[in-house]
Amino acid sequence: MARCISCWYGVGGARGSNCPMGAWINRGFAGGCNLHKPKEAPLAPVEPSKPKGRSLPVQKADWKPDVTLTPFSLVLKGSIRGGKNSVQITRSGNRYPNPVWAAWRDEMVCQIKSQFSRPMVELECKAYIHYFAGDKKRRDVPAVIDSIWHCLEKAGVVKDDCLIKSVDFIGGYDKENPRAEIQIRPFLK
Repeated sequence: MARCISCWYGVGGARGSNCPMGAWINRGFAGGCNLHKPKEAPLAPVEPSKPKGRSLPVQKADWKPDVTLTPFSLVLKGSIRGGKNSVQITRSGNRYPNPVWAAWRDEMVCQIKSQFSRPMVELECKAYIHYFAGDKKRRDVPAVIDSIWHCLEKAGVVKDDCLIKSVDFIGGYDKENPRAEIQIRPFLK
């Protein structure tokens, strides 16, 4: 059984298998997977042998899954309701969202799903939010951001809202067209 030399995940001789840690095992196996630095020089790549009889198309053995994040934008129409004061508690201690806030959240999730048709973001990212309120009331910015994160996670845009590592928030006023313009980009360290 071939193994990754760094994490010792056995790949059973199958080239191009995925490690349970999400790493990609390289063609020579002795170089280790992409999550770990190789401890020694990798072996020369093994050329696939031609099958006898009907030939099957040979796939690239060193193919890697797409781990890049291309920037994308979303627009949430309407005012954003803060969610941190919208949690209610029953006598028995169970927590549930305020029905008015839950209806607003479900509407925002529908808006997001109609605009988002990509795979879920599972990498660290950065968010740019330009929020235009429909009135001149004071806004609690952390509550607005928390509501947006909750909606993004519920709609399946991001796997977990902890992946959003940085936020640029700009507030504004637009009485006729209140909205939140959200742009998600890769987080560069």
